[in-house]
Amino acid sequence: AVAGSLITEEIFGVASELAVLSAQDIPTTQLPWVVLLGVVLGLVGVMFKKLMLDVMETVKDMSLFTRLLFAGLITAMLAVIIPTSLGPGLTAIEQVLNHQGQMSLLVTLLIAKLFASAIALGMGIPGGLIGAVFGIGAIIAAVFVGAVNGLGIQQDLSFDSFILLGMAGILAACIHAPMAALLAIVELSRSVEIIIPAMLVIVPAYLISSQLLKSKSIFIAQLDLQNLPYQLAPVHVALQKTGVENVMETDFKLLLEPTQNELVDALESAQAKTVIVMSVDEENQALYRLVSYDINAGDSPSLSYTPIKGIRVTSTLAEVYDEIGQQRRGAVFVYETDDGQPCGIVTWEIVRKALQRELS
Repeated sequence: AVAGSLITEEIFGVASELAVLSAQDIPTTQLPWVVLLGVVLGLVGVMFKKLMLDVMETVKDMSLFTRLLFAGLITAMLAVIIPTSLGPGLTAIEQVLNHQGQMSLLVTLLIAKLFASAIALGMGIPGGLIGAVFGIGAIIAAVFVGAVNGLGIQQDLSFDSFILLGMAGILAACIHAPMAALLAIVELSRSVEIIIPAMLVIVPAYLISSQLLKSKSIFIAQLDLQNLPYQLAPVHVALQKTGVENVMETDFKLLLEPTQNELVDALESAQAKTVIVMSVDEENQALYRLVSYDINAGDSPSLSYTPIKGIRVTSTLAEVYDEIGQQRRGAVFVYETDDGQPCGIVTWEIVRKALQRELS
């Protein structure tokens, strides 16, 4: 980020893209309107997320080519009807500045921008969410200012300041990162005067979205929809530090479809060694089982067979835990070559000791 900022300033100068917006001090009498704007932004932010996620859910089974084709056709039709609906977020801000006070046009632009952005992003069109959200927030703020000023119950609200507040509030409502939204709008506008009003619009927008309506961050909701994990349990974090190659047992006996007597002899001679039996199923696939005495069998020498799965030698103990952690017993075999030949074994006892060592 630092390197990118320095290079950009050297090439393009220090001017901000939002330099056209001049933040002004907002009188104390207008602060209730700032809070109300935050409420509106929270509601619209939830609606935009719901629309985008519904699109993603609808098209998730389509191929990328089909999704891009439909996205292009739909946005093209919107462009024919409402040409100003296309373009990145900063284009929408320019449209807002060029059409101040034209309420019907701004409302139409808001509806078109909501649908165009939700469809394009939901169908997987490459592009940033932040720019689209900034544009939507700017349009909402412009409509809000126009409506309040039109009522005549309040002296004219600062148009530029409320545009910046709209961008900050909608970002907080969509991505659930209040501090990121505050810092983003301060840095983009290069105005510290906007901090207090921005906090007053960000807090209600965030609370409406996350607490009142129980809506998740758009990024988290996307990961949930695609069944992609984004949280790691402390157990996994601890076990990921240890590779199976460092702790696996290499002193074991591997028998190919032995008889009962051969197994008993192997267990008696193996002493502390682990005994693994290999067999072949009907599809000529190798099956491996861990063999031990059944301690519940009484005096008769009954044997217990536990199927075991294989993992690559490059795996960590976290993968072993995923396989046997629920049973709290058993083992997995480790293989290095593509033929799946065991080169080691990792038991639950090894995992338990490693976990105690890492968490102690």
